[in-house]
Amino acid sequence: MNALDTVAIGSSPLMLLRALELARSGQRVTILDRAAVPGGGWATPALLGFTNVEAGVHLLENRPAFYKVLADDLGLDLVAEGPASFGLWRGHRINMARTRILFHSLVAAKALRRGRLDQARRIATSAARATRQLSTPFAYPAGGCAALTATLLQRLAAHGAQLILNTEIGQITVDAGIPPTCRLADGRTLTAQKLILSSRAHAPLVIDGNRWQPPVERATVHSVVLHLANVTDPHFGYVEILADRTLKRVRDITAYASPQPAPSDRLLCVQRRHDPDTDEATLGATTLAALQRLNLITNATLVATARQTLKLATIPDTALHALTRQTPQIETLASTDLADGYISHRGV
Repeated sequence: MNALDTVAIGSSPLMLLRALELARSGQRVTILDRAAVPGGGWATPALLGFTNVEAGVHLLENRPAFYKVLADDLGLDLVAEGPASFGLWRGHRINMARTRILFHSLVAAKALRRGRLDQARRIATSAARATRQLSTPFAYPAGGCAALTATLLQRLAAHGAQLILNTEIGQITVDAGIPPTCRLADGRTLTAQKLILSSRAHAPLVIDGNRWQPPVERATVHSVVLHLANVTDPHFGYVEILADRTLKRVRDITAYASPQPAPSDRLLCVQRRHDPDTDEATLGATTLAALQRLNLITNATLVATARQTLKLATIPDTALHALTRQTPQIETLASTDLADGYISHRGV
C-alpha cells in the first residue's frame, strides 16, 4: 500500500481544521478516531430521544481572526451571544468579555500554585488575548457544534480526505528516514509521510526503538444533560459560573437538538465541578436545584437526565514541542480553547 501524506489522530474541530488545510493543498489525508461519533470533546451524540445533543458546555472565544475563518471560509452562520450569555460571580452578573479575563486569570493562578507552569503559561496567554478583545462580541455557530463538525467533514470529503471511526491505535512507530506507521488494533497498518497528534488525541509512540513517555495531566469533566418542561424563565445562552461549589458552566442547547423540543421545554448541558455518586434521577434533581439556587431557573419540571463523563489525558505543550523538534515526521497541536488553538497554530 502506498504511503499516505498525512494521518491525523482524533477528530476535534481543531484537528479537522488542520486536516482541511492539508487536504486543500493536495495532500492525501486520513483521520483516525477511536470514538463512534466525530468531534472529540465537541461531539454531539444521541441522548434522551434527541440527536445532535451538545453533551459538552462550549464557548467560542471572541477572536476576530477565528470568526472570520468560520464565517468567510467555512460559510457558517454565527449568532451573537449578546446579554443572554454572561458570567456569575457570587450572585453578580458580569459581561462575558470580562468574565473570560477573570476566568483565565483564576485558572492560570491555580495552575501556577500547583506547579503546572506549562498550563499556567498557556492560560495566561488566553487571558492576555481576552483583554485585547474586550470590544469584540462573542458569537456561536447558529447550528451549534453539529454544524461546525458537519461543515468541516463535508469540506474534507470534497477534498478526498477519509475519516475512520471506531478505530483504536495499538502503536505508532517512527524511525529516522522511514515513513511513520500506525498499527491499528484490528491488525491493519497505515503508513504516512507525516502524523499529526494533539495533546488530547494521541497513541502509544515508539521513536527509534524507544517508547515515548511524556508527562500527562489527567482530569475528568462531569456534565449533565437535563430535559426540562414547563420552563417559564427568560432564555439564557451560555453562563460561566465562577466560585461556586457545585456548578462550573451551563449552556442552553435546545436550539441545536433534533427533533425540536416543545416550546416550553429546555435542554440544558450543565458542567459540574464534581460528579456525585447518585443515579440519574437524583443527579438531575440536585443539578436542577443548583440552577435554581443561582436563580438561573425558577419553575421547571425535570423530564429526563443523562450523565456524560469525559476523561482527559493532556500532554503539556512543552513535551509536544520537544517531540516535534526531535521527530520532524510528527506535527502536534497544543491543547487550548478552540479559537486560541487555531490562532496559536496559525500565528494570526
